[in-house]
Amino acid sequence: MTQFKTISELTLLYSAYHHILDKWVKESDRYANSLIDGKPDRLAEHRRDKYSAQLDELHEAILKLEKANELPDFNSPEAFFCEPD
Repeated sequence: MTQFKTISELTLLYSAYHHILDKWVKESDRYANSLIDGKPDRLAEHRRDKYSAQLDELHEAILKLEKANELPDFNSPEAFFCEPD
């Protein structure tokens, strides 16, 4: 992957994840509405499944990078009560 000076690989992956998540939500809604109408939209179903697979792949890559970078768990109380160096 190209090395950027102003943005990290992790930031790019987060952005890609959110972009595809928006697409997945739109196609999921479209497919659900087509089921309600009684005419399943197979194209929307295919896109939804494709985006789901892409989200899974991005999620794995993000977890791998987070683990490699050992990012702190921001949900833990220790993250807010650390002693300064």
